[in-house]
Amino acid sequence: MAKVLVAYYILAFFIMWYSSFLAQKEITNTYVYNYLLLPISLFFYFIYFYKITTSLFKRRVILILLILNITFDILQRLFTKQPLFFNSTGFALLSITIVIYCFLFFNDKLKNISENNIYELKEFWLVSSYFITYSGSFVVFLTYYHLTNKIYLTNKDDNIYLMTLLWGIPNILLFFSSILTFIGYLWIQFRKSL
Repeated sequence: MAKVLVAYYILAFFIMWYSSFLAQKEITNTYVYNYLLLPISLFFYFIYFYKITTSLFKRRVILILLILNITFDILQRLFTKQPLFFNSTGFALLSITIVIYCFLFFNDKLKNISENNIYELKEFWLVSSYFITYSGSFVVFLTYYHLTNKIYLTNKDDNIYLMTLLWGIPNILLFFSSILTFIGYLWIQFRKSL
């Protein structure tokens, strides 16, 4: 599992670095998100949750959600005339899929209670962080395309500033989720030292 996450984080780091590089050169970078980050994220999260979930039924649900996401992505690419816009619907679907994956994981752990405290599982802290990040990001991604069209048509600096703040919400959630993951790591290390 750790290898899957490390591979994803390294790949995502370079994708985001490349996207930032393009943005600094004032070159559109939405295709980096739409055609690289979205499918790669979908694939790696699928592998991760598939491996940490023990229930065969839940694994099938995870696979079905992957197939639905891939189908949606293919259909959107075939029928969307605007490939240069950020695919907020695709990222919203990815976010809600990851939230469902999180619920499946939590349910799996609650149904298969062991003697180990759930707080001592690295996966618990990581999945909790994913839940926080993607449940909040879902709302931002879902509304982003609609709000972008409305606000940029007004061409007012105040409205554009509000969109920048809105786009910052997933980053703030990611920051708090990282702190939660770190606290979980410290908690596990503390409990092991007792």
